[in-house]
Amino acid sequence: MEKLISELRETAASVESIVQAQLLKEDALRLEQLVGLGRTAGNFEQFEKEALYLGWTQGDFRTPELHETLKPFLAAAYTDVSGESGQARALVRSLWIAFSQDRASKLVGCL
Repeated sequence: MEKLISELRETAASVESIVQAQLLKEDALRLEQLVGLGRTAGNFEQFEKEALYLGWTQGDFRTPELHETLKPFLAAAYTDVSGESGQARALVRSLWIAFSQDRASKLVGCL
């Protein structure tokens, strides 16, 4: 997760679009929150319950529309952060990309 957060911050610093930079910064903050949740949650169910509502969409009103790609990402993120599997790191990035693409395609009309 740390590498993904770093990549988002680096990209935010180099993009020309102020809007895109802001969205990347907000995502980096959400991922930092996920890391904290992963370290403090007693189990995956508690982690997921809190992680589903970190502002993935405005006010999280449309977040349930993204569960198909968000939930697998959260599972990999939890596994990575909690240290249960070294293989989770490889999944985190690819599942993040899938989630980001899904979110963008569903929410593009909201911007």
